[in-house]
Amino acid sequence: MRNSFLFPCLCALSLVATPVFLTNCEADIAIMGGQGQFVISSDAPTYPIAKSLTVGDDFASSIGFPSNAQGQINAIAIDSYTGRIIFAGETGLGDSFAIFTGSVASSSVTPVFFSAEQDPAEFFGVAFDSKGNAILVGQGGESGILPAAYRLSTGSNELTSIALPGIDEGSINAVAFFPNNTAVLVGIDNTSSGPLIYLIPEGASEAALISLPDPSITGQLTCLAITPSGTAILGGTNFTDNNSLIYRLTEGSLTATAVSVPNTGDESHINAVAVTSDGTAVFGGNTTTLPVIYTLSQGESSASAIANANGNDGIIYCVAIGPDNIAILGGQDNTTGLPLIYRLAQGSSSATSVSPPSSLSGVIIAAAIGNQNVATLVGATDDSNPFAYTLGAQDSVASNIPISNPFTEGGFFTVAVYSCNGLYDIKRIRPYYYFQMDETINALQQSGLL
Repeated sequence: MRNSFLFPCLCALSLVATPVFLTNCEADIAIMGGQGQFVISSDAPTYPIAKSLTVGDDFASSIGFPSNAQGQINAIAIDSYTGRIIFAGETGLGDSFAIFTGSVASSSVTPVFFSAEQDPAEFFGVAFDSKGNAILVGQGGESGILPAAYRLSTGSNELTSIALPGIDEGSINAVAFFPNNTAVLVGIDNTSSGPLIYLIPEGASEAALISLPDPSITGQLTCLAITPSGTAILGGTNFTDNNSLIYRLTEGSLTATAVSVPNTGDESHINAVAVTSDGTAVFGGNTTTLPVIYTLSQGESSASAIANANGNDGIIYCVAIGPDNIAILGGQDNTTGLPLIYRLAQGSSSATSVSPPSSLSGVIIAAAIGNQNVATLVGATDDSNPFAYTLGAQDSVASNIPISNPFTEGGFFTVAVYSCNGLYDIKRIRPYYYFQMDETINALQQSGLL
């Protein structure tokens, strides 16, 4: 397995159920993805893996990929209305794009093929807008070092390239949508070593580069989340000051606003961010030794540091927040080698440590929470086996989900949760009932009853 698998970007029904599930389900479904490898070797091929877990069950069903598929899955997005899934990553064959589409009502995927002229690249992020159109982001170009973005429209199996002007080398690490379906992209300009922010208006074929409050700052943006009021919260690393970097970008603005971050004096980095229903952002990351948690209240110009729950060395890779506004953060405790789990209640100034279900060393890479306020956390053990945990709102110990794994080694890099009345993940919250209402009105109009 590639050593870089821990950093693919720095962000009782199973899939064999009948489509009736989509209109009559009571459980969240977690879709997780990553990679597997039959032989432990630096040059051995890797293969995409994915599992479906009906939250509350103790078994995860396999999702089938084509027999010739190679590579890995770095990002998953689910359309909360249709249940359509996009799996995105790289093929492992010359580091070229990999993308597959599926559904929460299907146990297999369909590949999206690229033309022979398209350049090699890797996807790091994907998100759906409110109409079911998706934007996929990463790195590509003829040399494989250009920021890359593509659109996959509703009902299409063909990608459309989006121009990202003004940058010769760089990478897009994450994407999310404003309520008006404008996509926000964040990453790094490798030429200037500066943070990178693009906006892509709905349907546009070219992105707009966003101005930074201090163009002399070097650094990168690794994650973002959109508040319910429509403000983008962006997080990453400030290379200039060896500190975390936070920007705020309001919908309709072409200039980001800097947010002050407590100076830890120990090279702080932000790896993940999620937001509560009142617009409070929760950030997770690390210094050179300790895990880092910040919070940023809506309208505030300065972030606040949250106390380290156990005082151990460690790193936080992911943050997820459910409808109860309790944040779950995951990573690795470097002192013990165990997966690291914190819980942070809304308004609290300190996090609570949560125990993993076993003494097996490993790292949590991604987390997602659905309507049931049960977190699904995924990652890889130190001996390179994929694992998945679930954690209820009141649990002090996470629960292990058995994972059947035909590979010698592997890991999960990403997870998203589908709920019948909405999708809750680290990027956005979108209620389902609005679409039900529109669908009902259309049906009544077509029948002549309205």
